[in-house]
Amino acid sequence: MKPEYIEDCLSLRIPEDINGSINVSPRDLMLDKLEVDKVFNVENIYYDLNKWFIRDDAKPALDNLVDIMKKYPITAELSSHTDCRASDSYNNELSQKRAEAAVRYIILQGRISKNQCKGW
Repeated sequence: MKPEYIEDCLSLRIPEDINGSINVSPRDLMLDKLEVDKVFNVENIYYDLNKWFIRDDAKPALDNLVDIMKKYPITAELSSHTDCRASDSYNNELSQKRAEAAVRYIILQGRISKNQCKGW
């Protein structure tokens, strides 16, 4: 952790008996600097065909964003996409519903105001 940076935390176990062995972190730990207009990428969120509810496999990515929003005074804009199987108007409406569902999920996690998060 470092002031003015977003912490990157990872829990891991290091064996007590390490006699000369080298322990390696499962992934690089990187600190991102907090800055105005910084863009954060949320891991891909997948939806079922023609649906917009938040699936269980999408919750960890959104929960990570919630954690950041609880710690730092940021706002977030979420957008969503669809495939091309339906008409443009249907896909635009579905995309909007998906973005709004993600926003609702974030707000319902607590201490996130509607002004901090919007979907488009």
